[in-house]
Amino acid sequence: MRWIRFAILAYLVVLLQTTVAQLVRIPLGPVGAVRPDFLAMVALFVCLAVGGIGDAMLAAWVLGMLVDLTTGGGPGAATVVGPMALAYALAAALIFRIREAFFRERIVTRMVLGFLFCVVAHGLWVTAQSLAAAKQMTWGAYWTMLLQVVAVSVYTGAVTPILLVGLTRLERQLIVTPAGRARR
Repeated sequence: MRWIRFAILAYLVVLLQTTVAQLVRIPLGPVGAVRPDFLAMVALFVCLAVGGIGDAMLAAWVLGMLVDLTTGGGPGAATVVGPMALAYALAAALIFRIREAFFRERIVTRMVLGFLFCVVAHGLWVTAQSLAAAKQMTWGAYWTMLLQVVAVSVYTGAVTPILLVGLTRLERQLIVTPAGRARR
């Protein structure tokens, strides 16, 4: 990885996440408004493009930390830094391990992997937050949050191929050692 360029890309995607994502959010009634997770798409791109699992997990951890730093805990609540970073790193490890079973250039593959990355990362985060607040959390609220995770994951999966086309053009500027099978 070329980490300086990756840091610049991560900063630009955080700007995209905090501005454009608000414009394309979709209200879904009891689930709440959902918007795509652009940082998850970048983490997925890195998982598909790098040659080693260490780079994939570290890049995903950095992107997850940015998610933690840009989301507030709500009025009067503390913002917890770390759970989404760990969830992103674990989701990146999963995607990195299963990526050889897919044709990475296919649109449907990118959609499915984007959905899977988000379900794992956001699902882990919601579960960890719910366990941390077990006395205030009800099963109904937990299932509603998981339903929102699925909705965000579907939306992210649907938008993933669009962003990955642009990121693929930047691959040589970001990745030092590309993945093996997809480049043969």
